[in-house]
Parts: sequence; structure tokens; C-alpha cells
Amino acid sequence: MQKYNSKYADNMLADANLRGDHIRRIVETIAGYGYPGIDIDYRGIHPDLRAEYTAFISELADGLHQAGKQ
Repeated sequence: MQKYNSKYADNMLADANLRGDHIRRIVETIAGYGYPGIDIDYRGIHPDLRAEYTAFISELADGLHQAGKQ
């Protein structure tokens, strides 16, 4: 079984600026390559970051929808 290192995802989620930059890069990549959308599978995120993860998914969905993506 593979162990996931969520330290990087945790740090990104905990910092609103990093989170926004990550979202921007995902949206730019999806739109730039013409992909219809993206599946997110971040494992092992610290439970205390539940609100931040929810905000990330919501903000990402908004950005993708504005770009006509899923």
C-alpha cells in the first residue's frame, strides 16, 4: 500500500494565497490543454483542514465553471 505525503497539500490548503495560485494554475492547465475538467484526489489531508478543503473545492469549481469546464 502506498503512503501519501499530504504535507504539501496541507500547506497549500492552509494558505489562502497558495490555494488561490494552485486553483489558477489548475484552471489555466485545464483550459490551455482543452481538457473537459479534472478529478481531484488529495489523500491524507489533515482533518483540521476540512473547511479549507471545502473552500478549495468550491473555489476550484467556480473557476472551472467560469472557464466552461468541470
